[in-house]
Amino acid sequence: MSECPTFAHMSLWCDVQVTVGLSSSLQHKSAAVQADILTRLVGALDRTPDVDMAGVHLMVGEEGYGPDKLGRLWLHADASQALWSQ
Repeated sequence: MSECPTFAHMSLWCDVQVTVGLSSSLQHKSAAVQADILTRLVGALDRTPDVDMAGVHLMVGEEGYGPDKLGRLWLHADASQALWSQ
């Protein structure tokens, strides 16, 4: 796997049926920054193997935390893997 894996590789690697999106502000960051966020998210999901995340829509952004009106679960980009896995 390359140093900055693509999103497709990340979704195969984590083997969890979740949808992940990045806020518009993070979409303008470098590929390396985006790959780091996705790598940390995979690590957080790996910490919770007994939690069924199938169908969950995760969003990572730079503000806010928790569910929104559309049912998406927002995670703050600067939060730790430990916090994300809670």
